[in-house]
Amino acid sequence: REPAAILRSEDRGNTWRIFPTSFHMGGNAPGRGVGERLAIDPSDRSILYFGSRYDGLQRSEDRGETWSSVASFPLRGMGWRAAPRGEAGISFVVIEPAGAEKGQPSRRIFVGVTDAGAQHLYRSDDAGASWTPVSGQPRASLIPVQAQLDSRGFLYITYSNGVGPNGVTDGAVFRYDTRSGQWSDITPERGPNRAPGGYMGLSVDAERPGTVVVATLNRGARRIGRRWRSS
Repeated sequence: REPAAILRSEDRGNTWRIFPTSFHMGGNAPGRGVGERLAIDPSDRSILYFGSRYDGLQRSEDRGETWSSVASFPLRGMGWRAAPRGEAGISFVVIEPAGAEKGQPSRRIFVGVTDAGAQHLYRSDDAGASWTPVSGQPRASLIPVQAQLDSRGFLYITYSNGVGPNGVTDGAVFRYDTRSGQWSDITPERGPNRAPGGYMGLSVDAERPGTVVVATLNRGARRIGRRWRSS
């Protein structure tokens, strides 16, 4: 909960500029595996979004130099002084570039939220001016921790019943069709005999749509993780 900053390099990492932020982070706090919290709009790279731990959804229009809270987003965060230990806030921001004109902000954005509540996944279809919960999302006891979008418009999401890295006993993997609105449960292991634990790690092959790798979280008494690949 110390003061935080966004760093930016324009020479492939040889030098960096530091831009302090008014919101706090928590790089080694519970839920440190969620993400990706930071997203650059592929249609207008001056626009960045950051899903903060304590202060809701943040937006920059000058490549990360200054930030302001997205007032239209329905969850504003608890503030770092009031938030209980283990609070992870917004877990990820995913921007879909499809349909956006070059130089104009992307219109479709997905945001995952780990805070307690009935809804954990929100979408905007008007570049963040308004937000709605995604219909048909998994039960509220599962929270979305990581997400990636493939070139076909499928949003892959790993779920756990906690932000980790400890205390997680249940989880799932879902695929959401951003065009039709259809959900598919693609959890690698199901049934009463599967080991307890959730899912966290997620990677989608950008060149081979449908190829996905997921990793388990806090699995079993010995916490031996497993990776699953689908193609």
